[in-house]
Amino acid sequence: MPVKLLQCSDFVPPNSRFGQISFCLAADEWICISGPSGVGKSSLLFVLAGLTNPISGTIRRAESHRSMLGYVSFSRSRCDAVHLVPQSLPLIPQLDVLYNVLFVQRILRDGRSPDACRHLLIKLGLQRRLEPIPSQLSVGEKQRVCVAQGLATDAPVLLIDEPTSNLDSDCVSLLVKLFRETTQVGRALLVASNDPRLTPLADRVISLVDYVQSRRIFATS
Repeated sequence: MPVKLLQCSDFVPPNSRFGQISFCLAADEWICISGPSGVGKSSLLFVLAGLTNPISGTIRRAESHRSMLGYVSFSRSRCDAVHLVPQSLPLIPQLDVLYNVLFVQRILRDGRSPDACRHLLIKLGLQRRLEPIPSQLSVGEKQRVCVAQGLATDAPVLLIDEPTSNLDSDCVSLLVKLFRETTQVGRALLVASNDPRLTPLADRVISLVDYVQSRRIFATS
């Protein structure tokens, strides 16, 4: 039975238009969170990353792939077990593409080699874009670099906000392949997306479309 890496019970993120949500995210699993703009998908990810406090509810996460779930304090800052890739594309303007990925590794002390990071960027179709700085990249290229930053970490849970909004179908295919490779090694993905090229390929989709504050979502499997 897959290890549960994240479990949310009856919690409500700030700035959301849906009611209490409960779901589990297991190792080897890729879940898409869908819903219209403004419903609270990003707020959900920010709470799970430990960057904002929820209005109510509880979150439990595993300290490792093998450990039991334990409660997370909402006052605690973002933890090593979860890595967020936000929509804002926070790249360091002075660093080239490769060093933007390597910089995250050094901050988190994950110890990934430059060759491993380079190989990941190549898998995302950026083999000819390793040396430009962010201002020389398209928005779609920046998106892929930020996704590479997350995939290059050792965090067992990756939270990714709208990763394909500026990608063509070929790039989406490359991303899907990497997502599958990521879950096959025991990591878990929670991706906020409405992209019809992406959501049907996820293991599960949690739709927020029909829910408002007075209703409850039970998305546990």
